[in-house]
Amino acid sequence: MVVERSWILGVLLCGLAAPTACGGISVSHSDNGEAGDGAQGGNGANGGKGGTGQGAGPGAGGGGTGGGGGGVGGVSPSGGTTPMGGSTQAGGTGGVSTGGKGGFTTGGTFTGGTGMGALGGALPMGGTGGAPPMGGTAGTVALPDFGIPWDASGIIDSNYNVFGIYGSWYFVTDCIATAGTGLECTKSDPSLVGPDMKFGWSTSPERVCMRGIAPQVANNPVTGMPAYDLQWGAMLGFQLAGGAAYDAGTHAIYGFRFDITANFEATVRVNIESVSTVGVPHFVEIFLPSPNQVVLFEDALQGSWVTMPTPLDTSALTSVAFHVYTSAAASRPFDVCISNLRGIF
Repeated sequence: MVVERSWILGVLLCGLAAPTACGGISVSHSDNGEAGDGAQGGNGANGGKGGTGQGAGPGAGGGGTGGGGGGVGGVSPSGGTTPMGGSTQAGGTGGVSTGGKGGFTTGGTFTGGTGMGALGGALPMGGTGGAPPMGGTAGTVALPDFGIPWDASGIIDSNYNVFGIYGSWYFVTDCIATAGTGLECTKSDPSLVGPDMKFGWSTSPERVCMRGIAPQVANNPVTGMPAYDLQWGAMLGFQLAGGAAYDAGTHAIYGFRFDITANFEATVRVNIESVSTVGVPHFVEIFLPSPNQVVLFEDALQGSWVTMPTPLDTSALTSVAFHVYTSAAASRPFDVCISNLRGIF
């Protein structure tokens, strides 16, 4: 009969337990993984030596690759199919600290597998577990995020977010750009009044909103070309550092998560604005409405119309703006609210 190292480990573990904690030793087989049935396997808390097959036998002290000998085998509380080994609490796909399919310290689901544990399961660092020796198969890592609140006037205070973001929400339209050109500009809804007493937007601690109608783009009377540079629509945004440059890398932030609602189906651009890209910001286009929307800096690109595109300089960001852009086909009514803003690191 071959003496396996797992049996020696079981003897060592049982030697450390109380006299009644260890069972007998079953006969080791090399074919079907039988583990003995009864006294051969023992009925103590740590079980006895099991077989070499894939699972514990029906006895009280069986084992196998799911249990092993001593403290990691058997069908008693320390092995086999019960709390400390085999395919339940301590091993395989349901263990907590000492299982795995034959492992004994870092297997199971405390650090891997498919259960719920510190690094495994459905918790933030989980998925289906890690790679050996931590147990199971490799899992995915969820990106944590943290809230960025503001007050009733839309003021963001750096004392209330972990990213050092401060400044205020703002609302701007193309009416200044079109002034004196004879071109129509964005109509702001007078039923909304912002903290600056301007129509078309509103703030509360729960959400910020904008409402109006972006104009249909006409030809510029001077150039004869569509006047997108003048009739660009409306933007609702927030500052990152009071209007100054904000270094995202220093603050370990890689994007934002938010809820955005609308009373119509449409697209908006989320502009990631920086010191060096005034007028040609990088953006991510999203479809409305969009609960739990994620925008990462790495996904933001400049428009195809930019003749000399440049990489986004995340060390000198200025603001994030939700842009209702215009079309030459028709005007675009909008009624948009943003809430539950969070940063992703």
